[in-house]
Amino acid sequence: MKFRGFVFIIFLILWKNNASSQPDYIHLAPGAQSVALGSASIDGLLSPAAIYWNPGALAFASSRQLFLGIDGPFSINYFGVSDFFPAIGALGLAFSAIPLQPQSLQTTTFAWGNDFSSNVGLGLNLNFHEIDQEYYTSMGVGSYFQIPSRKTILYRSQFLAKFIDDGVIGFGLNALNIPVFDHQTNYSIRMGFRYDTPGKGPKLQYVAHIQKTQTSHHLGFGYQFLPFFSLFAGAQDFDLKKGAIGFRLKDKNYAFDFCWTNENKSVQASIQMILGKSAPERAQEHLARAEDFLREQNYRQSILEFEHSLRFVKNDSIIRLVKYLYTKKQEEDKYLDSLTLEGLKHQNQKNYLTAELFYKRVLKVDPTSRVALENRRIIAPYVQALSQRLLKNANDHFAQGDLLNTRKYLRAFLHFQEHNYEAEQFLKLVNDSLQQSAQIHFYRGWGYEEQKNYLRAKEEYELAVECDPESDQIRRRLQNLTNRLQREARIRDQQIATFLQLARQMRERKNQVGAYTNYQKVLNIDPSNFEAQEGIKQTRFEVQSYLARNLKNARRLFERNDLSSAENLFKEIKNLAALESSFSNYESESNNYLQRINNSRAAECDQLYNEGLRKLQEQNWQIARDYFQKMIALNCKQRIAMEKMQEVTLRLQADSLSEVGQVLFQRGELLKAMQVYQQANQILPESQLVLIQIEKCQAEINKKIDEHFNRGMSFYNEQNYNQAITEWEKVLTYNPDHYDSIDYIQRAKKRLDALNQFK
Repeated sequence: MKFRGFVFIIFLILWKNNASSQPDYIHLAPGAQSVALGSASIDGLLSPAAIYWNPGALAFASSRQLFLGIDGPFSINYFGVSDFFPAIGALGLAFSAIPLQPQSLQTTTFAWGNDFSSNVGLGLNLNFHEIDQEYYTSMGVGSYFQIPSRKTILYRSQFLAKFIDDGVIGFGLNALNIPVFDHQTNYSIRMGFRYDTPGKGPKLQYVAHIQKTQTSHHLGFGYQFLPFFSLFAGAQDFDLKKGAIGFRLKDKNYAFDFCWTNENKSVQASIQMILGKSAPERAQEHLARAEDFLREQNYRQSILEFEHSLRFVKNDSIIRLVKYLYTKKQEEDKYLDSLTLEGLKHQNQKNYLTAELFYKRVLKVDPTSRVALENRRIIAPYVQALSQRLLKNANDHFAQGDLLNTRKYLRAFLHFQEHNYEAEQFLKLVNDSLQQSAQIHFYRGWGYEEQKNYLRAKEEYELAVECDPESDQIRRRLQNLTNRLQREARIRDQQIATFLQLARQMRERKNQVGAYTNYQKVLNIDPSNFEAQEGIKQTRFEVQSYLARNLKNARRLFERNDLSSAENLFKEIKNLAALESSFSNYESESNNYLQRINNSRAAECDQLYNEGLRKLQEQNWQIARDYFQKMIALNCKQRIAMEKMQEVTLRLQADSLSEVGQVLFQRGELLKAMQVYQQANQILPESQLVLIQIEKCQAEINKKIDEHFNRGMSFYNEQNYNQAITEWEKVLTYNPDHYDSIDYIQRAKKRLDALNQFK
């Protein structure tokens, strides 16, 4: 709004300054920008001014526009409007009032222009003139060739690439005032070219204006300094006295042009307004919709949208794409014909619901298919009756509590009777109930999964998915469990293959017992494995013989009182016999002997324990430890034996440390002896012997402290401070916190310092 107000003020200033000017024939040219270029225009700069300059360029003014040319205060000498219509091209209407001396010329012009390609435009205009109440008509023809100097890709989508012109070279030809209805008038031919450099670069135009009696040359130059400001200059016949200069202020939908003509010392202005969307913008909208349809593989609608876009803007790549889409449409037509034939076949077989499905598939692709529409109309009563039967089946299953089949029939009914409110509400009620059932099955399956009952959990999850197929939570849980079961199945298969391979190898080595054991491992995983079952049958006799031999050997070892060897053999017999119920007698006899061995060991264990306690009381630690070690070897009273072993070990360590401390004490190394005694005390705090040794050592240390301290005091009193300090430092080796020694050391040092200063 501020920009428009500023321009309005400039208009008032221009009108005021131009009030006394007298227009002449040069003001025939509409558009201040064209005049500023020295009237070197062949296209009206693609505005409704092209109705006057060149109707061939009118088609490239592809938006709805309004144009006003102003010459003097409140003096509109040109009014033009134009619009673009896809079917016929661009149409324009202009009114001009040309003040000549002493009469005036008023002209009404109708114009038409069309672009026959993306670069070529042709046009016609029809003029109705009035001069001093005399009327006559004239006609003009025009052409415009727009040649892009270079193209740059603006964007590339999945299907199309849009290009922009970096530079345009334009050629124009316009013949005006062709006699019409026997009125003889002067002809006027305007021909020239224009060149626009890329972006904000300069613009150059040249026009040769050929009239009946003379020819004039017009040259113009323009430059865009800012996105909203451009400057123009031009001259006629290369004469600066016939020159002009002007500028343009522009925003998105408006352009305001002003110019000063040197020859007439006058100011002209013009306004160009864009109303609505331009043809390229409307073409782009159709292109966007066409690409959306193309992504959906809806070739028919995409072809229509592409053809609509071509009505606004010609584009060779789109034309080629449309041709390709027509081939895809032909393939689609064959597919639709096959669907239609299937529908007709089922219709003849009175499978009306199936026929309806085929016809609906046809109409989804081609809503205008007459065959599908007509046959749907024919079978509609049958489809209605059969769909009602589906609804009845849904009600029957609902009454029986079968919600899954109820949902199935309701969905089938709604597939044929869309937007049935009652059926939709019924289906919603069923879905809500099924969702509740799905949650019940889901949490039940979760519970089975926590109990590691995976097969039952999978069954519950599958029921939950059947009730609520759209639940991502249930599907993920089922998928995770399925993956886990598949992994475990692969592991089981690998284990079975490994055990079977081992069984075969052992049978080759005549190790029938090992083979039998691996076959049993296979049957524990897969009881129905045929190879394992046959292997058990073939090795059972050898295993039974092996059990009998080992049982006989175990009895002999037991009788010899070799209990450890007998126990190991009986355990082997027991484990092997437990694999099959037919060997239960071997298992029971092994258990009996193992019980007898345990009883024998219990009596021996009690005897060892009592002997160990007795030696412990006698403080004969080494022999006590031997007894407890035998208990551990016999695997009896393990916990008690370990505790006693630990106690004996600590006592042995304490005794060893006490002996080391005693040696150090005798050597006079009291501090080291005290450290060893304290370690022994930490290991065995209740040892009275260690405590006595600690007290004895501490008393000796105290005695040493008193001796060194008293000796130090004697040296101090004799003023032998160095010897005194030496004695007190020895005290600190025994007791670093001895306060009196620390105090007297400080005093002695001060006295030594004083004596040194006195000297």
